[in-house]
Amino acid sequence: MSKTSLPPLVDLGRLAAENPDTISLGQGIPFYRPPRYVLEEFIGVIPHPAIHRYAPDPGLPSFRKDLSMKLKRDNRIIAEPDEIIITPGANLAYFIAASTIADPGDRIGLISPYYFNHEMACTLLNIKPIEIPLTEDFELRSEFVEEVLADPRTKAITLVNPSNPTGKVLGIKELKMLRNLLEDYEKWLISDETYEYFVYEGENHISSASISGLSERTVTIGSLSKTFGVPGWRIGYLHAPIEFIKEAIKVQDTTAITAPTPSQVLGELLLQERKELIPEFFEYMKQNYEIAKKRLEEVSWLKPTPSRGAFYLFPRIIDDVSYSNGFDFAKQLILEAGVYAVPGEAFGKTGERHLRISFGNTTPNKLNEAFDRLVAYSPPEQ
Repeated sequence: MSKTSLPPLVDLGRLAAENPDTISLGQGIPFYRPPRYVLEEFIGVIPHPAIHRYAPDPGLPSFRKDLSMKLKRDNRIIAEPDEIIITPGANLAYFIAASTIADPGDRIGLISPYYFNHEMACTLLNIKPIEIPLTEDFELRSEFVEEVLADPRTKAITLVNPSNPTGKVLGIKELKMLRNLLEDYEKWLISDETYEYFVYEGENHISSASISGLSERTVTIGSLSKTFGVPGWRIGYLHAPIEFIKEAIKVQDTTAITAPTPSQVLGELLLQERKELIPEFFEYMKQNYEIAKKRLEEVSWLKPTPSRGAFYLFPRIIDDVSYSNGFDFAKQLILEAGVYAVPGEAFGKTGERHLRISFGNTTPNKLNEAFDRLVAYSPPEQ
């Protein structure tokens, strides 16, 4: 337990709360919520006795059927209901996947900058996380991947696409490169696709398991939290080949037993309205993306980096700025500029001297106000 880092949002979030004028660009959550008519329909179901009981370990059969149809339609993944486990959020889905794939002492590669909860899950399980660094422009190099896969102790690599924290969207070329290497070394891919619907400027999200040769060695992780604005309800899932699911269900039963039944019912209702809701929510996020990307160019002490997906920008702090510790700098930003952002160090060595700016968790007006503060702020120089 002592080897596991503290969640980076805890101390920074507490400091932001102690300074109530702070505008949060920290936590990766959407500012929108489900429409009232969906919530009213959900409230109407609450009196039913079954909603207060356990669902089956892998999840409600009707919900898994709806998700299998969604994966076939939207992701081009040939998914059957019994190849899906509904989980209390995508984080637990990752924990289940890592537990199923690797034993204590094994290794899992994390494409870096990585999502910090993936690193934390590995260390809790006594699995060694190994960084696979991206280039300065967040490009994935085959030699860095192969170096990690060549180690017999490595059981899988982890991909977040679109990326948290960089906003990078990997395309068909990179996915086929991964497919070839994973086939050669007979390793697993854990593909976290939580932000699948949020890609901009003509980018397309491609699910790893839709690639021929990858489907039989990919665990796909998904979430309804970001898509529909329901992070508090903890609605995640994983899809994998049936042999994998038979082992993974042991972890689900040992930890959560099953995802909360009310959350699954709400998830079903949201999926039924997906054709109307997803385009609407995407437009909200696209507007914020365009504001954030444009306004970032006005911040003299931040250098933009490529970002066309998820809820994030990941600019680099220029060399002229005095910078000894990313967390100290983030605290200073809260206290002196009134803006909460997450230091890049939280996402691995490749993230050093960067800031993760979450443009998704506030309204356009508040987002503009936050950037007004960043533009006006003058950090200490070297």
